[in-house]
Amino acid sequence: MKGDSLQIPGFFLFQQILRPSIASFFRIFLLACILMIIFPFCQVKGQGLLNQYDWSVTGSYHPGKVIQHNSKFNGALIKKPAHFGEVSFAAQTKGSALWHQLLNYPESGLALIGGSFGNRDELGFGYGAIPFVKFRLHDSKIARLFFRMGIGVGVVTEPYDALENPSNNAIGSKVNNIAQFVFGVDWKLDQYWHLRAAASYTHFSNGRIQHPNLGVNTPAGVVGLRYHFKS
Repeated sequence: MKGDSLQIPGFFLFQQILRPSIASFFRIFLLACILMIIFPFCQVKGQGLLNQYDWSVTGSYHPGKVIQHNSKFNGALIKKPAHFGEVSFAAQTKGSALWHQLLNYPESGLALIGGSFGNRDELGFGYGAIPFVKFRLHDSKIARLFFRMGIGVGVVTEPYDALENPSNNAIGSKVNNIAQFVFGVDWKLDQYWHLRAAASYTHFSNGRIQHPNLGVNTPAGVVGLRYHFKS
C-alpha cells in the first residue's frame, strides 16, 4: 500500500473493506471502531453553512456488485450488477451529551435501504433499517468530507434452502444483521440542497445463528440529493 493512501483514515478503511482477502466482516468492524476513536482528532471543526441546520433527509442510489469475498462463496451467485436505493434521516448533534463533543458533533440517524443483489432467483432482494453515526472528516463552506457507519436489521428474500435454493451458500436465514459503511462528500448546491457523491459497502449476515453464513458483501458507488431543514 502506498504512503499516500494512509494520509486520510477513511481512504485506508475503504481500501481494507474492498480487499477480497478479508473474509471476516468482524475484522472490518473492528477496524471501523478503531477509526471511530481516531476520527475526532483528524476532523476540522467548521462553522460554515453546513452546520446551521437541525436535521436532513437524503435520497440516494447505490449501483454496485456482490463480491466473492471468501473462497467458499459460490461465485456462480454473482450474475448482474446490484442496485439499491436508500432514504436516510439524520439529526445534527448539538452537544447535549458528552459523546457529541468527544466525537466532534457527528450526525446520527436512520437509513432505510432496499434493492436487488443482481440474482433474483438465488439471492433475491435485500432490505434493511440501519441506525448510523456520520462523522465529519473535513468541512469547508461548500462541501463536507464524511464517514458514516451503522448496524441494523435486514431481510434477504431468497436464503439457502436444501430443496428450493441449494446453491445459495451465502445466507441461511431471511432475517439478518446488516452493516454499512459510507465514505464520501456532500457538496452544497444552495442553502438547503446538497449533492452527495460517495462509495458504500453493505454487509448482510446472520451472525452464525443459522448456516450457511458466509454473508453477502456489496461495494457500490453512491449518488444522492440531501435536503436540510432549519429550525
